[in-house]
Amino acid sequence: MPDAERLLRECVRDYKPPLTESRIRNLLRYARSPGHSLLLYSGKDLVAMAAFRRYRTRDFSYYGYPRARGLAGFAYLKTLLVAPRWRRKGVALLLRTRAVALLRKRGFKGVASTCWAKNVSMVRLNERMGFTMLGRFPASWRGKGEESLLWEKRFRAHP
Repeated sequence: MPDAERLLRECVRDYKPPLTESRIRNLLRYARSPGHSLLLYSGKDLVAMAAFRRYRTRDFSYYGYPRARGLAGFAYLKTLLVAPRWRRKGVALLLRTRAVALLRKRGFKGVASTCWAKNVSMVRLNERMGFTMLGRFPASWRGKGEESLLWEKRFRAHP
């Protein structure tokens, strides 16, 4: 899937600290997994990608955040990428809304997500979509000097 790799490499240029090649390969693996990603195209151009999977308790609890253990049965929104020229146009909201709806339809109890604390756009998007911040992770777990936030959105049970 060369489109996903091109989008990922275009988007990670402004990551601070930069993503390692192993992290990039890991993200691409999710993009290539059927049923684990949503891709948004404009014509033939891939403009955005969301990758997700079933949440695993070990994803966060071994980083010392005990509330993460209450997320069994959740999906984990691992990545949301929007090409720089498509940012600030509602693309992230559209794609994330579709991903959340798909995961709800698949029977998950809710969605967990993380973002860097300084990623103001993602913090605002999470708040706008009704996610609740569960807490902060120390700087060491996602990269040097980067504090991360853990978010959740619980789905109401259908009657």
